[in-house]
Amino acid sequence: MDKRIQNAQTSVIKGAVSLAKVTEVLGCGQPLDVNNVLEQAIESLALFGHANKQLCLVRRDMMKPDMRGEYLHLCSLNFKYTDCLFGDDISKTVKDRYC
Repeated sequence: MDKRIQNAQTSVIKGAVSLAKVTEVLGCGQPLDVNNVLEQAIESLALFGHANKQLCLVRRDMMKPDMRGEYLHLCSLNFKYTDCLFGDDISKTVKDRYC
């Protein structure tokens, strides 16, 4: 578990470094290489998104021991999450599975 959290931290740090590079380029007053700045910004977003996914999966795994068996499928790697840990409509998801 700790290794997975370390991996998420690494992604956050790499994303922050990439974002710092964008900030430095934008703040220096020099002519911009727009493609390079855009590439760095996209890399930052991708790294932050990756860290978020890793942390969501760790949180789910940490909840598993406290969940009843019929809800464990919600912690599957295949189960999509949104800005909510178990998706936007968890009650509908559970009903659809058992009705």
